Amino acid sequence: MLQQLIGSLFRIEFYKLALQEPLRKAVHYFLLLSLVLGTLMGFKVIFWVTSGVNEVVETFNDSFPEFVVAEGKLKVEGKMPYVVFRQDEDTIVIVDTTGQTGEAALQGYKSGVLFTENAMINKKGEGDMRTTNFSHLQEATLTKSDVAHWLPALKWLSLIALFMGLVYYFLAQILSATIVTLLTFWLARSMKRRLTYSEAARLSLYALTASCILDMVKFIGDFSLPGYGILYYGMPMLYVIRTLKNSEK
Repeated sequence: MLQQLIGSLFRIEFYKLALQEPLRKAVHYFLLLSLVLGTLMGFKVIFWVTSGVNEVVETFNDSFPEFVVAEGKLKVEGKMPYVVFRQDEDTIVIVDTTGQTGEAALQGYKSGVLFTENAMINKKGEGDMRTTNFSHLQEATLTKSDVAHWLPALKWLSLIALFMGLVYYFLAQILSATIVTLLTFWLARSMKRRLTYSEAARLSLYALTASCILDMVKFIGDFSLPGYGILYYGMPMLYVIRTLKNSEK
């Protein structure tokens, strides 16, 4: 794979040889490249999820008051209403078991949670308010220490996120390869070069190498580029144009 990667990045002669190879060889290379880059990007996803869970655990342990959910009721120690967390006008978490605070307290925020004596009111977005009644826990008893013990287990969500991310990435890669192949096939016709769809696919799968690497660096570096879509699809087309101009086909 390393020789194919170097060749697809730096050697125009490599593309002439690629036209003579079986399509499956280019497909195997592209899938392996996608797996490697997708896994590297997945480490960033794992870091995000783990950091997020650690932040939630820390905030919960430091800011949430002692509580007990028993017989379908929430009992909390301390003065009410108690603001657990507030982030500008984006998010707020409030606890009030006195009944004096209603869901209207969440209206000025994009998202938030209100814990009352009988329910948890969760605002996920404008007009999206969901209520979970504690009556469902009628037979159970839940304390702060119980939740604090379970919260770190949410880090396992990072593996689910990694799997889902890889699935999404592979689907995106297949779509990108299809688009570039169609562009390559059209470009060859416009340049009056005889190129079969299979040959166009071979060129495209290798020509996407630079774009795939840039995409990985952009994701891990967490930065944006103006006109990125044009750049992403423009780079492989430059490789294709150079190949077609230097090809006898």
